[in-house]
Amino acid sequence: MADATRLYDVAQIRDIERHAQADLPPHTLMQRAGLAAADQAQMLVQMATATDSNQSGAQATQAAPQVLIVAGPGNNGGDGFECGFQLARRGWHVTLWMPLDATAPGEDQVQALARIRTCTISVIDTATAPECAALAAQRWSLVIDGLFGIGSNRALTGALRAVVDTINAIDAPLLALDIPSGLNADTGTVASGADGAKVCVRATHTLTFIADKPGLHTGEGRDHAGVVSVADLDIEPALLPAPRALLNDPVLFAHAAKSRRHASHKGSFGDVLIIGGAAGMAGAALLAAHAALKAGSGRVLIGFADAGHAPQYDPLHPELMCRTAAALDFNHGTLVVGPGLGTSVDACALILRACLSDSPLVL
Repeated sequence: MADATRLYDVAQIRDIERHAQADLPPHTLMQRAGLAAADQAQMLVQMATATDSNQSGAQATQAAPQVLIVAGPGNNGGDGFECGFQLARRGWHVTLWMPLDATAPGEDQVQALARIRTCTISVIDTATAPECAALAAQRWSLVIDGLFGIGSNRALTGALRAVVDTINAIDAPLLALDIPSGLNADTGTVASGADGAKVCVRATHTLTFIADKPGLHTGEGRDHAGVVSVADLDIEPALLPAPRALLNDPVLFAHAAKSRRHASHKGSFGDVLIIGGAAGMAGAALLAAHAALKAGSGRVLIGFADAGHAPQYDPLHPELMCRTAAALDFNHGTLVVGPGLGTSVDACALILRACLSDSPLVL
């Protein structure tokens, strides 16, 4: 578990952040986030420049990068301010786009904005249609999304939709800070507007802060987050509680990778019973059975829900044992119930029978 990626929901991240801030000078975490974002931005632009040079065969010019930072009214926008401050100090041409009014900005955000105003930057604070079109047409080295962070789960409509559509249309790497704006950090969903439209930043890269979030790896998150990196902001590991979930990783299954004796056979490694494969859906049960074989199971039996459509054998893996579900002993082996099972009365009876068995059960 130590080497697996731990996933923390928003409530846990808020608790970690609160405890960390209690032992740090004011504004420390936001400044660390901005510095981490600036370092990530520099790496992305250097990678893009190197790729362009390799493709053209010519040495790329060393002009100062042009970055567009889209900053919202909350702390995510403050992270963008700090990032812009760091990049401006490195000689980048920074354009700060603040399309929303901050009605009650936090103290961290106010200080971050004051810091960035000490630099030479361009500031745009409206989101008119001509302005959006001009920004979309301009050539940028990088776009940074600091519009909304992990606390916003509302649908992006109206002017917000225009802003997101604009930055999605720009032909440049797009770095999201913490989470792509519009994405739910816990569930990986994108909220729908009244017209059913789902609007979300489509990032090429996401730099998420403190710890990784499940929404970046599930649901619609994988379509919007791009390559995910984590900046822990130098928070003490002791402040991180047990995670709610772990990102799937081979290390989680290392305990099952054991050497096998030569004097063994398939009956030495347990039985798996796949229950499913109703009429027209036999392939689902066969795919699950193939996976069980490749995972190291011993005997793999498929109990087809529809006796009239159960194949005699699988030509790809004839070692699989094809049966009818009614003929199998559900108290012997590990049960996998559901692939292609359907929703018939007979399917419900098979699920009930499986739940009443004493076998380990995967539904």
